[in-house]
Amino acid sequence: MQEPQVNLKDPLIASVLAFLVPGLGHLYQGRLFKAVIYSVCIWSLFGYGMSLSGGKIFQYRGGPGKPRTELLSFVAQCGLGGPGLVAIIQGRRYRRLGEQVTTSLNEPISSSFEGSIELQQGEEDLDEVVTGTIELFPQVGQFGDPTIVGRIIGTFENGQTADYTLAEGTRLGPLLRNSPRRAVEADIVTKEGGNTIRSGRLKDASIPRSFWNWFAVPLSNFEEQELHRELGKYHELALVFTMIAGLLNVLAVWDAFDGPAYGYGLDSESDDDDTDSQQPSARSAEPETVGAST
Repeated sequence: MQEPQVNLKDPLIASVLAFLVPGLGHLYQGRLFKAVIYSVCIWSLFGYGMSLSGGKIFQYRGGPGKPRTELLSFVAQCGLGGPGLVAIIQGRRYRRLGEQVTTSLNEPISSSFEGSIELQQGEEDLDEVVTGTIELFPQVGQFGDPTIVGRIIGTFENGQTADYTLAEGTRLGPLLRNSPRRAVEADIVTKEGGNTIRSGRLKDASIPRSFWNWFAVPLSNFEEQELHRELGKYHELALVFTMIAGLLNVLAVWDAFDGPAYGYGLDSESDDDDTDSQQPSARSAEPETVGAST
């Protein structure tokens, strides 16, 4: 492109911004129309693929023994540089922390809560859904080991108030898991005559997991198989949408670095040259005359 009429500012900065966040590089260059087009199209493709898979299709499961096709698909997805870098970081965190269940805390946790409470009340058992707040506290157990205790305050479906104490040995699901909910396992205790008695347990209980601890976290092999079984053909469709989004952003990055893929003023000059070459000269246009001698 001879004489570009688009102000690319610093092409290197623009291309880095476009790589990290689709549309941001063009916004930096003041190319608002392209910034909107690239941002809407690329994020829509990526978001639709993520929604089809429940947010589980974008992950980095690098390591020995992983299929090469997984790596190639992730490379295509990594055209979206920002999410790709997050996925690589999450993959390393997952390999370091693994599937460790949390059995001790460094500080108290207070969070919203939902699940079921199963209580033993004489000859009848109570099994009711409850929502509310759960409070978890670090504590030293009776054998000197760190453990977790807690309390639940909420309401049952019938509107009755729920206020129960959680026994020592309460457990939380792994810190990292590709799911926005974190499981809670605990027994419920009551005090009778100065004695602590286990009277029930939590069932299918969970608390919210922070976005940083579930987005782009790799699935285990079992979870990956379950995702294939659950999604069926939509698994491949979700993968393709996220790959297309990444590859499309590669084109956006190049556009931010080198500008539009066409020149200005070249066509008109070439057209004028062709026109001049096709017009006959004045001399050649004059008919030859043959003079007659007398």
